[in-house]
Amino acid sequence: MQGLSTALVALAGVLATMLAGHFSLTRGVHGRAWLVAFCLMFALQSGLLVLHLLAPGLLPPALRAVVGASIPPLIYLFFARGSGVPAAPPKAGDALHALPSLGLLLLVLTPGAGWWIDAAMVAIEAGYALALLSLDRSSGALGPLRRRAMLGAASVLTAVAVLDVLIALEVSDGRLLSGSLAL
Repeated sequence: MQGLSTALVALAGVLATMLAGHFSLTRGVHGRAWLVAFCLMFALQSGLLVLHLLAPGLLPPALRAVVGASIPPLIYLFFARGSGVPAAPPKAGDALHALPSLGLLLLVLTPGAGWWIDAAMVAIEAGYALALLSLDRSSGALGPLRRRAMLGAASVLTAVAVLDVLIALEVSDGRLLSGSLAL
């Protein structure tokens, strides 16, 4: 089972890299810079997870959390700035969405902050899911496809937050991360 899940994670990383290349070459996709950044971060996250599953201890496990904290803001920024026609240009305030990753990096560097890192990840994922739902309600002129995609993204972020809670409970119970059922 472990070999199959490792192969699937590696395949997801390869596909995300291919999508990043496709979106970077496609001119007609609104907000493609946000999509490229998301796909690259997702591919990096998948690669780090594969490395951890194949060679535990090779890289600090908290590195995945820092990379993972950048994914929800990129999803939000795609819908908030990039999916309109025409796409809204990035604003100076968009740089504030780097704060979750920077905050998590500070937690990673803090000794004994293990469960705080897990709690911060769940808060980031759930917070951006709520932000997407709020964005959905605040913009009244959404097309049906964009609205469904935004609701789908919020649902995925919520599911990932729930899975992160389950993984944290398994690890706190003494199970190794490589043996996690929720992973």
